[in-house]
Amino acid sequence: MYKIIRFAPYFILIILGIVFIVLYNATSDEQFKIVFINLASSSFFVVVAYFFYDLIKSYIEKRDSRYIDSYIRNQISHDVFIVLYALKKYLHGYNLESNTVKNIFAINSYSKDQIESLLINQSYIGFQIFKEMEDIRELFRGALENNLFIRYSPREYVMNLLKVIDLVLHIEYGFRNEDNYTKSPEKAVEFICVNGKEINPENEESRFLLLKKTQVKNRAIVYDSGRFDQSEEHRLLNRYTLKTHIAEILANHMLELNKLLRFWLPEEFHIKRYDKSYRIIKDYFSIFTRAVTRTKRIYVADIVDYGTNVETISKLEAVKEELESNLTRCNTFLENIEEFALPKDDRESLHHRMNDEDEEGLRRSMEQFFPNIKNDAITLLRTTKYAGFPDKDWQNFDRIDDFYRWCHLYSSNLGVTELLEPDKRRVVEIREAIQEGIDIINRKILELESR
Repeated sequence: MYKIIRFAPYFILIILGIVFIVLYNATSDEQFKIVFINLASSSFFVVVAYFFYDLIKSYIEKRDSRYIDSYIRNQISHDVFIVLYALKKYLHGYNLESNTVKNIFAINSYSKDQIESLLINQSYIGFQIFKEMEDIRELFRGALENNLFIRYSPREYVMNLLKVIDLVLHIEYGFRNEDNYTKSPEKAVEFICVNGKEINPENEESRFLLLKKTQVKNRAIVYDSGRFDQSEEHRLLNRYTLKTHIAEILANHMLELNKLLRFWLPEEFHIKRYDKSYRIIKDYFSIFTRAVTRTKRIYVADIVDYGTNVETISKLEAVKEELESNLTRCNTFLENIEEFALPKDDRESLHHRMNDEDEEGLRRSMEQFFPNIKNDAITLLRTTKYAGFPDKDWQNFDRIDDFYRWCHLYSSNLGVTELLEPDKRRVVEIREAIQEGIDIINRKILELESR
């Protein structure tokens, strides 16, 4: 159809030229003869001119299309490889030995019988079945939104890409439908699922990490990560096998998908340059103490140390350390000013006088105390609430944090604001709240360590 449309102007102009020649021969009027011969010659001239224009245009487009085609392939190759990588996990399960570029490319050449046999004999765990595949749904969106791809690619390219997306979604739905499986009485005892919120409060609560145990206690190998509904947590380590008729349907989908992907298959040397990136776990995850979730990644096959609530305990230890340091500063400050006679209120401070030695000692004590009170850890605890406490405990932490902010305000007015007896009593009273805060933190750490 495209070729017919392309050559239609040639056919029309040639036919018109022939018609004008016939009319030229058929008429005896000299004036009409001149008109018809001019129209005929113009028609043939336009045909020749347009032919050379079309020839030059085709040559330029063909020359430029090499670069455009290469650019488009590079844009799509990453998504193609991600699809093959997803198929690899469906066909070979969590087998890290198959995580090589060569093995992943080989999937594209599998026959239907090979695919169906692998699906039937594969034992899946709930982590594979129930994880949300938001990354798969986003594949090829960049290509379809790229004006270069839409404008310069043949229509069949665009249609094939839409077919690929449709097949990928059908395959994803087939694997995520629990009705397509037979549940096994066994569980995947060699794996553990770790909730992202437990190991680092900055992770999403719906994020889980799949780890395979090693012989070393609290040490495991990273296998996968995913987002799950909280109601599915208890099913993540269940084992399932595909029903035979479903395996056949999925094998047909995969075979058709492989045929469509074959054209877009990236060059192997392009992929090897980014070999590590294809081991990457989606989004950001960290199970390391004090690690920043949003800037640190871990990868499939990494060996990691894990422990329940490691990050939360680490942060609570920092709060405890801060509280103990501030409690010591309060005690030292009160000891240093114990013998000083302080004014009872603002009115008395107008005519209250101390000897030079006491005044210098009070000034030094205030300079050592107020600016050095820290509240970073307690403020982080109050604002993020990364550990759960009853309302009574939060009220105690609020009281401590209010005192700390008062200290910071006082430190900005040293040399101007005079220390009064009520201020001294406030420091005395807050010591009890700080000690209670330390006891609360200790109890919470013991609770988390016992889980």
